[in-house]
Amino acid sequence: RAHGVVLAVCREPRRHELVGNRRAGRELDLAVGRPLVVRDTVAPTLIIVSPAEGALLNVSTGIAHWTASDNLNGSGLNNTWVKVDLGSWIELGSADGWIFSQLGDGEHTLYVKVDDQAGNSVIRSVAFVIDTIAPTAEVSPTGDNQEIDSVVRIEFSETMNITSVIVSVAGVNGTVAWDGDTLTFTPAALENAKEYAVTVSGRDLAGNAMRLPLAQSMQH
Repeated sequence: RAHGVVLAVCREPRRHELVGNRRAGRELDLAVGRPLVVRDTVAPTLIIVSPAEGALLNVSTGIAHWTASDNLNGSGLNNTWVKVDLGSWIELGSADGWIFSQLGDGEHTLYVKVDDQAGNSVIRSVAFVIDTIAPTAEVSPTGDNQEIDSVVRIEFSETMNITSVIVSVAGVNGTVAWDGDTLTFTPAALENAKEYAVTVSGRDLAGNAMRLPLAQSMQH
């Protein structure tokens, strides 16, 4: 007897009888030998490895990859689903990767969902951009009768990887400056009555190269 509660062990080997408040006459029977059930209420852990958030891809087909695990005392992973944008969920079982294809240029969102045997689920997503269009550029000035102190301006159609851009003005040295998507080349010195060829090459942030080096000419 402790604090008004008596635990009486019955002769029957598989049952105990817990007798509480005798005035209320309530009894609680406990079965012996049943397994202890621990309820799993924690969702699995899910990390999307690739593509990375905000990634710029220059292909319409690629591989998505993720890692998933259940908690230490969890019920274990059950199933995996994936989808892109507003598409339908695709069931993948225990896969940790998926090949996406035929995505158009622009922003997309990849969703991955994983659940465990207890029905707990988690969804993760990453946004990325597909850009398969090569950049273009316009050079000015061009043509005859340009000023001897002319400055070459190159306006690109999109943001460039500035470390990849090469500008050549017929071997003339000069300085380069950027203002947004516009490059300015200031020649150190130009000669009268001479034609200069301007050649431009480079890649955009997604890695698309200008299809051919852009070549223009100007004459002083």
